[in-house]
Amino acid sequence: MNYPNNRAKTLTPFILFVLIVSLLNAVIVQPVSASVCYATANGPWSSASTWSCGHTPDQTDYVYIQNGYSVRVDNTAMVGYVQVSSGSTLTLDSVLVVYYGLDAYGYMPGNNEVRASFSRSTSYGIRSEQNSINLGIGTWVDGSGSVTLYGKFNNISMEDVPYTINVYNNADISGQITISNPRVSFHNYSTITGRILNSGSFYNSGSYQNSLYDSYSGSFTQNTGTMSGTIYNRSTFNNYGNVNAVINDGSGTFNYYGGILGSEFTNWSTGSILNIYSTLQLKSKIKNQNGATINLNNYKIYCYAGYSCYWEDYNPPSFNEIEAPGYFATIYTGSGSPTFTANTIYTNNTFYIAPGLNATIGSLTVDTGGNFYISGSTYTVGTITNYGFLSGNGSYDTLNVTNLNDYGSISNLGSLNLAVNGSGNINSSYNIKSFTKLNGGTLTFKSGSTFYPYSSLNLNGSGSELYLRSSNPGTQWFINPPGTKTIAWVDVQDSYSLSSIDVRNTGSIDSGNNINWVLEPYITNTTVPASNTYVGNDVLTFSLTWNKPIIIQGIPRLTLTIGSNVRYATYDAASSTSTSSVFKYIVAKNDFTSNGIILSNVVDPNGGSITDSGSVAARLSLPTTTT
Repeated sequence: MNYPNNRAKTLTPFILFVLIVSLLNAVIVQPVSASVCYATANGPWSSASTWSCGHTPDQTDYVYIQNGYSVRVDNTAMVGYVQVSSGSTLTLDSVLVVYYGLDAYGYMPGNNEVRASFSRSTSYGIRSEQNSINLGIGTWVDGSGSVTLYGKFNNISMEDVPYTINVYNNADISGQITISNPRVSFHNYSTITGRILNSGSFYNSGSYQNSLYDSYSGSFTQNTGTMSGTIYNRSTFNNYGNVNAVINDGSGTFNYYGGILGSEFTNWSTGSILNIYSTLQLKSKIKNQNGATINLNNYKIYCYAGYSCYWEDYNPPSFNEIEAPGYFATIYTGSGSPTFTANTIYTNNTFYIAPGLNATIGSLTVDTGGNFYISGSTYTVGTITNYGFLSGNGSYDTLNVTNLNDYGSISNLGSLNLAVNGSGNINSSYNIKSFTKLNGGTLTFKSGSTFYPYSSLNLNGSGSELYLRSSNPGTQWFINPPGTKTIAWVDVQDSYSLSSIDVRNTGSIDSGNNINWVLEPYITNTTVPASNTYVGNDVLTFSLTWNKPIIIQGIPRLTLTIGSNVRYATYDAASSTSTSSVFKYIVAKNDFTSNGIILSNVVDPNGGSITDSGSVAARLSLPTTTT
């Protein structure tokens, strides 16, 4: 056998010789007193005649199997480094223990394994270009170290060791990985298709495509890559990457810092904890059961478009924000009547809150294409902005909303009891059970639509006007009033009532273009004499403007207080019209005051009457605004 010039058959003992061979990123550190052994024949590993070095290689030797030779490991063998060149074969009929590295470019068949061990504190690489090799790491260790894997492997096992070992994986692993010791840390940067049994530490920055069983109470997993199999976590899992299905069991703690939950996450039992430290990105279901805990920490829940996201819980948490371009539904598995709470909800898909859950929502936005589904519960919402649909299942629901901005439509809410506390824009034809608003403000109805609360209607400005307006001023909106209704202190305009609404003597105002709203005539403005000095025989003229034509029978009057005298300005029919009534008073010589004239706040009919053409008596109070 001719050896390369830079190789020595036997190295001088006790001389420290370091050989660094860079083969596709593999780093080899040669120990003190080592031999280089080349295979010179086909044969068993234990036979000295197989090797150029004339002895069976041991853990200090560097072995090269080249030129198509075939060597069989017939008994447990220990070696420093092994290289199997392309076209050559090393058959593992027994265990091969390496201390300084392995580069397998050729064939390594057999039913046994390569074991990576360490002498003192060493770091080396192991390369296999076949996915049939089984590798054990940590057997017979007498020092800490690290191993970097390249190429392809089948099964990887990390056994009981007294020292810390780091495994850096750049290989594709198709078999099972067993991390059976908490001192072992496995760092993956490549693709793993077999399952993992983890009782140590597993760090994934690559692609993991099978099941992870994290079963040791002190084990740890961190993912910054992609894990597409099922994760069984019973210890601590820090996630920054994308995962598929997760079962967080026992005392497992799953800390979510980012990434996508692509399939069902089950928080299994008492002691299981899911901590959210970033926007939770969902493509499937969160299932919280059996006393498990979820800490949202005020982070947003995001459901991806094109996916169906479910939140199944025995005790729903308090959500800060839910953004759902995808389908989002809650499933309630507990008992009693808890409250679903959320500060902000946005959806442009279907959003469904489970029956039996009362809901308190700060702000709800239903965008175009969205459908917020109301189902047999009580909902209290600060602001609703709807460009899509508000719909239900026909159950008896109650929706209490402060500000309703409805630019979309509603459907199948015939049993809805709707109450609005603040402003309201009602865009579509409403067919609901009841509607209530008990304070002032403005309700705007879509022109041409019909508002129909079939059971009861309660509109009351409660002392301040409640303005009922059309979305298109001048174009009427329709109302179909129920038999049970209470309407007072409303200022209505552009409304066509499908049946008569009598709001006489309720403080209500007809602002024009109304049909079948029965309101009494009332004074919209009072004009008084200009501020000046008036003397005897001067005429003081007062004018009242009415909201619609009136008919006056008799001679009504206005009561004036001038100093200590009570006087009357009487109705002047000749100067009046059907919508403007003029009252005059001629100043007497003994009328004197330095403090002006006091005008009473009501018209005195003086035995007569003031009505409209339908004999509806007028409201005789004067407005506070005068000119």
